Amino acid sequence: MNSISKILTFTALGSIALTGCSKKEEITEADVQAAADKAAQEAVAASEKKNDDKMAAMKAESDKKLADAKAEMEAKLAAETKLLKEQFTASNAALRKQYDSLKSKYDSVKSKLPEDIVSQVSSTLPDLANSLGNLESIANTFTPSTLEQLNELKTKYEKELAVAKGIADQILKMLGKGSLESMLPKL
Repeated sequence: MNSISKILTFTALGSIALTGCSKKEEITEADVQAAADKAAQEAVAASEKKNDDKMAAMKAESDKKLADAKAEMEAKLAAETKLLKEQFTASNAALRKQYDSLKSKYDSVKSKLPEDIVSQVSSTLPDLANSLGNLESIANTFTPSTLEQLNELKTKYEKELAVAKGIADQILKMLGKGSLESMLPKL
């Protein structure tokens, strides 16, 4: 009986083992769809991360180029501002010297001039002094922050310079001395 009970035990165990092993888990269409959805989500997430990384790299490169361009423009603006300020200062000094010389010469010959010339020159000299003051003010407050502002200030200065030269030429013509243009340095 011992062997019969062993055989029955082995048979029972074999049946249980075979039944447990042969029982297959059924895969449903929902399981397949869920796995496909999960794989698609992972692919989308990986693609989005890759795109985000590319965008971050492009933004960093763009920011660097922008910073480089800004630094280059600031350096160019500083150099042009310095050069223009030096030109304005030199021009103002030359104009001031010519004005002082003209006023001194006028004061020395005023008593020999006809009254109408004295009256005209005396009324025009303050206009010239005012125009020179405007030029000096433009040069002293010259702090552009863009190239457009630099060009606007240059244009403003050139217009005021033309006014000053025009007034000086009027005075010189009244005094019979010619034109201021030939006496000044070029900008």
